[in-house]
Amino acid sequence: MWRKTGWVFVGIYTAVILYLDILAVVNNNGFDWNTIISVIVMLLPAGVIAIELAGKKASLLLILPALFVTAVFFLGNMAFNGLAIETIAKAVLFGITILLLVYFAYKRIFKK
Repeated sequence: MWRKTGWVFVGIYTAVILYLDILAVVNNNGFDWNTIISVIVMLLPAGVIAIELAGKKASLLLILPALFVTAVFFLGNMAFNGLAIETIAKAVLFGITILLLVYFAYKRIFKK
């Protein structure tokens, strides 16, 4: 059951990130290399979680950068936005992502 819930979370995370990137393209009236790099970097945590949910072992060299990227998004979201519902929703999304990545990193470091 938790695995299915994790897959639903990965889908929601991917949809929200793609929505935010499409919104940025529409607001900036342009599509360039920065947009492509932004999508790849922002989807890195979802990719790591998907690898773990698929039963494969993600390396710590992949988990730690994803954790760093998500922490930067979380802290940036809280520092530069007011307490609008969108800010709270993104904070919850990034907070759950941080918890999952910390769990997977803990599982990799302290194998049973």
